[in-house]
Amino acid sequence: MEKITYVTVVNEDYKPYLDQLIRSHQLFSRINLVVYTVNFDITYPFYNNIKYVRYSDERLLEYEREGKSKFIENDYEKHKYTTLLKSKILRDFPRDFDYYFFIDVDILLTKNSDILVFNLLREFGSCEYPISVKYFYQYSTSHSPTDPMHNEDGSFNIKFLSYYPLIELYETEAHPIHYLTTYCMFYNKKCDWFFEEAEKICFDDNVLKNYKKYLPLGDETVFNYLYSKYNFDSYISSDLCYDINPFCGISDTLNNLEKGKNFISFIHTKRYITFDPYGKNFSDIRLDEYEKILDSLKGGENEDSKIVIHSIDKKDTDETIHFSVDNDYSGDCYVKIISLFRPNKEYRFKITLFDKSVIFFIIKENDLWIKDTHLLIEQNRIIKDTIKII
Repeated sequence: MEKITYVTVVNEDYKPYLDQLIRSHQLFSRINLVVYTVNFDITYPFYNNIKYVRYSDERLLEYEREGKSKFIENDYEKHKYTTLLKSKILRDFPRDFDYYFFIDVDILLTKNSDILVFNLLREFGSCEYPISVKYFYQYSTSHSPTDPMHNEDGSFNIKFLSYYPLIELYETEAHPIHYLTTYCMFYNKKCDWFFEEAEKICFDDNVLKNYKKYLPLGDETVFNYLYSKYNFDSYISSDLCYDINPFCGISDTLNNLEKGKNFISFIHTKRYITFDPYGKNFSDIRLDEYEKILDSLKGGENEDSKIVIHSIDKKDTDETIHFSVDNDYSGDCYVKIISLFRPNKEYRFKITLFDKSVIFFIIKENDLWIKDTHLLIEQNRIIKDTIKII
């Protein structure tokens, strides 16, 4: 059997989130977890399938001692610099395993986590690029772009991309791709060259001189630059590696997790109290909300659906799914088709749903999905309903 492990990186500020990650790992996973601790030692209880490895970085140590260091003059730059260590650590990782699944420390595992990882191994086991998570929008706006998305003639404005300054700096050809997030990432030893190139960019003096210009989203900006440079756009569905905004209320959070528990495999969220939504102080953690989330995840499969599948008509190249709904809908919804067994495929349709007497239909590519294929209805980032169709 192939040797595989989860990997995460944590600094001392994020220790409370590591606690929750470990709890979920112990509940739901049989795959090893390796925790890289940046400039601190772990005093947690030790588990048979968890290994702690200290990683020391001199620039961060100097900043902690002196209050400043080269390219680190404040806590904002400390946070940005710390995110850049991912590529360095993943490249230097001891080669005790054949395959790796990186998770941010603010991830929670579910009963589907190990299943998804082995399905990714089947799909991407020999891939030479790390496989990241498809962002729920085509382009990221988290870097607060000052350029418009479109030119006057309606064409896409390449300067809108968060990684465009890196394209300019290194004079590379741009291939606009669907933005990928790196809170979950599958990779193997063949990806070393990618991490090495990412590390060179992350720690290029010309880049570090201006975090806001070149690294608005830290290492994620560099990863997307490289995906664009090499025109690589394979992904993991964001409905499997599921992001929940920390400002999403706990009731909506529990609703989404309950409706999606048959396929959601990893949960990316920080549950904390803050009066500064743009700050980086995550210390006031909501332990009560984590208790509710983990209790919800322990429950059985969700079989309560008001979606009715009337027929699935397969043809040579496509298939049509006819369905109706018995729920309160008003306005546009997204209807999606996803599967744990095809983590790199998803279908997304924007439909206005209304009267339950109406039969709707979607047409998608006819492929050989094996099992555990779900139809999902989402509105304003809230999962309204799901049903297993195969």
